[in-house]
Amino acid sequence: YEQNKNIYLVNGDKISINDYSLINICEKNKDYILVTDDKKLIRSAKIILDSSRTLNFQEFLDELRDLNVLQ
Repeated sequence: YEQNKNIYLVNGDKISINDYSLINICEKNKDYILVTDDKKLIRSAKIILDSSRTLNFQEFLDELRDLNVLQ
């Protein structure tokens, strides 16, 4: 964490405090899944979270279709 810049480093990727907060919320709440199209955020989240809990928007829609929530 770089305090003056509110930046976190995850495996060399710089992410904002807001992005890190999203990952942290999902880490603390095991029922939550992080859905985003931000590639850097997905890459960082997959390091911290189980990769099945980090999805891009299309993967999320596919999961909903698999569960018959969407047609």
